[in-house]
Amino acid sequence: MTKGHLTSHVETHLRDKPFKCPFEGCDKDYAKEKRLLVHLMKHTGEKEFICAIVGCRRAFAEKGNLKTHMRIHTGERPYHCTHPFCTRTFATQGHLNDHKKKHEGESIPSSSAASPKKMNALTAFSEMEEEKKEEEEEVKEL
Repeated sequence: MTKGHLTSHVETHLRDKPFKCPFEGCDKDYAKEKRLLVHLMKHTGEKEFICAIVGCRRAFAEKGNLKTHMRIHTGERPYHCTHPFCTRTFATQGHLNDHKKKHEGESIPSSSAASPKKMNALTAFSEMEEEKKEEEEEVKEL
């Protein structure tokens, strides 16, 4: 999240919210009319963003939700776990955040305690580090 995003987010909690949802029992209000219009689609069931993949009948009230949905069809997984030796990737930031909680309290495994799968990852990582050092030394020699 950039500083601009954070500033914009904080402002949503501080500024006036003159756009009130007219549906009885709903207390949502918004600073921008566009956000209210998107919210109203939840009450009306209107979904203007439709998946263009043949045979898929999903539709969404918000463009961003369609974009996320399309990753099911494309296989795109742009969110990567940064925990050492973890290679998991995810289609949504939320799924990555849920996954990261599984790593809380974990330490980097020693070679004696690591599973064969993790040992392979440890070995591959070590080999990559060695290759990187060798390449750096070759560059220095030139």
